[in-house]
Amino acid sequence: MSERRHDPVFRRTVIVAENRAARPVEFPPLATKRIDGDCPFCSGNEAATPREVDRIVNGSEAWAVRAVPNKFPAVEPVESTSTMESAATANEFFASSSAVGGHEVIIESPDHRTTVSQLSDAESDSVWLMYTRRLEWWSRRAGFAQLFKNCGPAAGASIEHMHSQLIALAEPPATVAADLASLADYAENHKQCGVCALIEQERRAAKRIVHADDDWIAFCPFASRFPYEVWIAPRRCEPRFERMAADCRDVGRLVKRLVRQIEHVLDFPAYNYLVQTAPFDSSPCDHYHWHIVLFPRISTQAGFEWGTGCFINPVSPEQAATRLSIRPD
Repeated sequence: MSERRHDPVFRRTVIVAENRAARPVEFPPLATKRIDGDCPFCSGNEAATPREVDRIVNGSEAWAVRAVPNKFPAVEPVESTSTMESAATANEFFASSSAVGGHEVIIESPDHRTTVSQLSDAESDSVWLMYTRRLEWWSRRAGFAQLFKNCGPAAGASIEHMHSQLIALAEPPATVAADLASLADYAENHKQCGVCALIEQERRAAKRIVHADDDWIAFCPFASRFPYEVWIAPRRCEPRFERMAADCRDVGRLVKRLVRQIEHVLDFPAYNYLVQTAPFDSSPCDHYHWHIVLFPRISTQAGFEWGTGCFINPVSPEQAATRLSIRPD
C-alpha cells in the first residue's frame, strides 16, 4: 500500500510506494565504459589540471589530496564573491546578473581509484580534512558553498577518478534559502533545532537507524526522497561543518563504511553525497545542524516529481535501514 509521508522540519512530502519497484522495465541499463587515455587526475599528470590551490601531503611528501579550480567552471571564478558587482536587468521577467563565485575539484587520491570504499582510513582522513580547509577558505570570501560528490556516470560524474567538488556563491540558491527559512520557523515555533528534533524522533522510533554511537547518528529519514537515502549527522548541534576539523576523520570513516555497505547491498551503484552546512554570512544560524545526505542513484525522477516536487520512493526507509545497518567496529 502506498503511503504519503511529510517532513515537518523541511516541509517536504514524499510518497512511499514499494509496489513501484516491481514495475516492468523494457530498456536495458545504459552501459558505460571509460574512454581510453591518460587520466588528468592521476599522479604524474598534474600539468593537465589548473594550478592547485591546496594540497595535503603524505609521509613521503608526495601529494595525497589536491584541490584545483574546475577547468570548466559553472560560475565565473573570483577569489571573493564581493569583488564583482553586477546589476540585474530592469525587467523582472528577464532579470539576470553575472554568475560569479568559485568552482573547485578535490582530487581524492593520486592513484586511479573510483570510490571512497577503496581508501584506507588515513587516506580518507586526508580527504575530509581537505573538505574542512576549502570550506574554511571560502567562508572568508563567499556567502555560501555546496560541497558534493558525484560517483559514477548516473550520479553526474564526467571523470572516473574519484573526486569531489565545491561551488561557492555570493548567497544561497532559492531551494537552500527555503530550507533555511523552514528551519528558522521550526526553531521559532518549537524552541528547538529541527534537525535535532528529527534525530531525537528517529532515535525514539528506532525503526530507521543505520548506525548510532555517542557522537554520530546515521538514519534513513521517515520521509526519504530517494531509495536508500541516508542522513549522517553529529549528535552535537553545530551549524557549520568546517568548524569540526578535529572530528572530520570520524565522519569520513563512517561515510566510507556506509558507502561500502551500499555497494555490497546494491552491487556497486553510482551515488552522491552532499555536505549540508550553514551559509557563511554573519547572521545567527543556531537553528541549523550540519549533516550529510548520501544516496545511491538507483531510481529516476520522472514527470510527476518534476511537476510537483513530491518524490516517489519505491523502497521504504524501514526496509532500507534494515539492509544498510552496520555494526560497530
